[in-house]
Amino acid sequence: MEMDAQRRGMFWDVLEGRVPPPPAAVLLGWELVGVDPEQGTIEVAFEAGDQFANPVGVIQGGFLAAMLDDTLGPALVATLPENQFAPTLDLHVQFLRPARPGRLLGRGANSATRPGCVFSRR
Repeated sequence: MEMDAQRRGMFWDVLEGRVPPPPAAVLLGWELVGVDPEQGTIEVAFEAGDQFANPVGVIQGGFLAAMLDDTLGPALVATLPENQFAPTLDLHVQFLRPARPGRLLGRGANSATRPGCVFSRR
């Protein structure tokens, strides 16, 4: 994926190797598949290892929620100016089916804004 070396900010600095990635992203096996900052959309892959599985062999929900957060957060952060960051204020997760160890894809989009707040969706 070709990156715009002119972009600056935490998200872009990590992608360009100017700063190391966050430890949580490394733990989750975070990999950028695609991003469109103008549209506020992103696609990310994660490597869900066996160490994330519960006793019945599916990925524990807390790890899936962390992957979701590490998809939706960068969808927003990629759109921000260089010296801004946006922490997650609230995260609601409903699981539709189990996830097994392996490569998992996350897709996110910024869907609405109000002063000081952006709503993201899967």
